[in-house]
Amino acid sequence: MAANYTNPAETQQLFITWGWQENVIQQCDVASPSALPLDATHSLYISLHLFGSAGSAAGALNYSFSDQLDSTGAEEFQVEVIGDLTKAMSIISTDNNEITLYAQKGAILVRLTAMSPSGDPLPDLVGVAQRTLSDVPELPRNR
Repeated sequence: MAANYTNPAETQQLFITWGWQENVIQQCDVASPSALPLDATHSLYISLHLFGSAGSAAGALNYSFSDQLDSTGAEEFQVEVIGDLTKAMSIISTDNNEITLYAQKGAILVRLTAMSPSGDPLPDLVGVAQRTLSDVPELPRNR
């Protein structure tokens, strides 16, 4: 996972320090994009990460967000708070609108990215983030 960051060695050390324990990733793409309107969300990526504490998950959110923002040329924008901490960025081009949302609740960090040819995928991302984090159980402290 650390290989996806601009400084993999630093990332690996930070994630160890933050007590990173596990993650799960799901990519969902529309099988027939032409069957949807151009303003619909056509792709959704979600990853959930479990850290050793809420503070560690917040540190990982800030680090991961900054790394992606700096390496992609995306623009940060304000979004409603979901969970304990939320940050968002966008890359808008003539053929794709991409929004990435990071949200943290307790020791869980969730990253979501959605794309639409011409629409705004943010409402879909907010809905998925809210639902995902509302389903997160309180985890034992010594997990």
